[in-house]
Amino acid sequence: MNYKELLVASRLALWLVSLILCWSIIASAALRIEHTVTISDPQSTVLRVSTSISNLDAAATRLDLALPNWTPGYYTTEDYARNISRLTFTDAATGRRLRHTKNHDHIWNVETRSVSRIKIDFEYTANQLDLNKSRIYPTYAILNGTNFFFYVRDHTLDTPASVTFSLPAGWRVATGLTATANPVQFTAENYDVLVDCPTLVGNFDTVTFDLRGVPHHLAVAPKGVIAAENLQKLAGDYLKVIDAHTRMFREIPYKQYLTINLFQERDIGGLEHLNSYLGILSPQSANVAAFSNLVGLTSHEFFHAYNVKRIRPAEMWPYRYDERNFTPLLWVSEGVTDYYTTRGMLRGGAMDSDGYLQYQGGVMGTVQAVEAARYISIEEASVNTWINGFAGQSQPFTVDYYSRGHVLGLLLDLSIRHDTNSRQTLDDVMRYLYTNHYKRNRGFTTADLIGQINRLTGKDYGGFFEKYVSGTEPLPYAEVLGFAGLRFDERKTKAPRVGLALAGDGTVTTIVPGGAAEAAGGRVGDRVLGIANISTDNPNWAAEFRQTYASREGETLKMYVLRDEKPIVLDLKVRLVENSAFSLSRMPEITSGQKALLDKWLAGE
Repeated sequence: MNYKELLVASRLALWLVSLILCWSIIASAALRIEHTVTISDPQSTVLRVSTSISNLDAAATRLDLALPNWTPGYYTTEDYARNISRLTFTDAATGRRLRHTKNHDHIWNVETRSVSRIKIDFEYTANQLDLNKSRIYPTYAILNGTNFFFYVRDHTLDTPASVTFSLPAGWRVATGLTATANPVQFTAENYDVLVDCPTLVGNFDTVTFDLRGVPHHLAVAPKGVIAAENLQKLAGDYLKVIDAHTRMFREIPYKQYLTINLFQERDIGGLEHLNSYLGILSPQSANVAAFSNLVGLTSHEFFHAYNVKRIRPAEMWPYRYDERNFTPLLWVSEGVTDYYTTRGMLRGGAMDSDGYLQYQGGVMGTVQAVEAARYISIEEASVNTWINGFAGQSQPFTVDYYSRGHVLGLLLDLSIRHDTNSRQTLDDVMRYLYTNHYKRNRGFTTADLIGQINRLTGKDYGGFFEKYVSGTEPLPYAEVLGFAGLRFDERKTKAPRVGLALAGDGTVTTIVPGGAAEAAGGRVGDRVLGIANISTDNPNWAAEFRQTYASREGETLKMYVLRDEKPIVLDLKVRLVENSAFSLSRMPEITSGQKALLDKWLAGE
């Protein structure tokens, strides 16, 4: 080796040593976060949280800490911080209370000069049962980390954490977090993962099934709500649709999967997570007769493990926990997932081809009846969810991006099959987004979606999206369904309608503008006892009314009402209201090409 070579080699060695030292310094200085969650009295709804953050930069004067103001998947803002009490920040080495300021409802600025480790201690009131909240019951608790785990601002992706649970004697833990040798201690690679794992603690039933070497757990509370033999059947039914979805993507992207089903209070629904989902159902849903609905819920929430948790709109990559993450693509994240809910059930044997066709027709009928779709595009509806409440439920004049997105997914699937002679399907588009966006750590845009469909089909789908996604034109049922030899028919009928909606106790919750009840003087808040000789105590009173007065339009009936606890009688005139009945069916005569496409689609291929 000559002098110049020796000099180059020496410099290279020096550079490598410097690089190693640099990485060592960075590694040693990485923030370390340890949480302890304590439930000392299960009769109370208060849990205690203690968080330690170490390896702070001693030269820094301030540490900005925050709680999320929303939970990914549940698109509405929340004030989790209002459930916190007795909050303190202390220097862990000396016990000295640290000064802090608060310039936002969920952000704290803590003075940390010369402090290398701080402790955060507080109590959290866990008394709300919902998919994005936490609730303690006497025998178990469901905990959502977004409610009470602090994060260091700008460090949600690069800060690992551990969680230790201190629980009443005999209580167990079910969570998607990574287990350790300690049965009550778990780890997460970063904050996103930490708060994306709802945790069930307490007494509950569990079943574990293996799917191609990957354990899948079902945890059910309260304990004993489903008999052991029925629990085995339910878990087996779940696994069939899970298997169908994983085979579609040709990969299982997690090391374990956890389904948490709570049968408590009322039907709320489900919320997806990276390697788990939480379902909250009424006790009646624990009956075997309701299992098909539970399988549908599982098919939907599990597909989200791919679509939205991994295949995610660019506007939500990464998640920003301190603000609304607006995106025009929730129709893909939720609506296309809803389409694949039924594809998974068809492929997993939970639905036959006739039932599948009937179900699609029902969704189309629901979509067709929505007047707001003439004014609000599905992209706009996706954005509006943040201002309309969860899934737009608090706004009566809106577009449901679940059902309309479902139908758009169906139409795109049939159109892609037609344009490629069934060589390509919407499955291929979803796999592309998974491989080329999620696996490359990036979200996708509408342009990405259109671009891939164009590449697969050799056609330009820009016009389709302009008309039916960003636009409000009527959906192209006749053309696209015709590719598969299907037709969508509408039949007009007339039936008597009272023009109101009642709660279980007969209290009026909605008055239809221009309806019979409004004309009679009915008001929201009235309690309707009966109409003529039909009592509203009968849960089928509305059907009885329609049947009894189907041919008696214009007849005046007595509507018996309690208003402010005083009985009054209103004169209600029978009005016949036009309704549309929709059906999806096979054309009587179809070509061999139509039949081939339809057969493959209905076979789940």
